[in-house]
Amino acid sequence: DGVNEGIEWMVKCVVRNIHRPPRQKDIT
Repeated sequence: DGVNEGIEWMVKCVVRNIHRPPRQKDIT
C-alpha cells in the first residue's frame, strides 16, 4: 500500500534526522 510506503519513508527520514542534524536544503 502507498500509505505503508509513505510511513516507512517518513520513519527513515526521522531516523536520519536524529542521527545527523538536517540541512537547510532538506527543510525547504
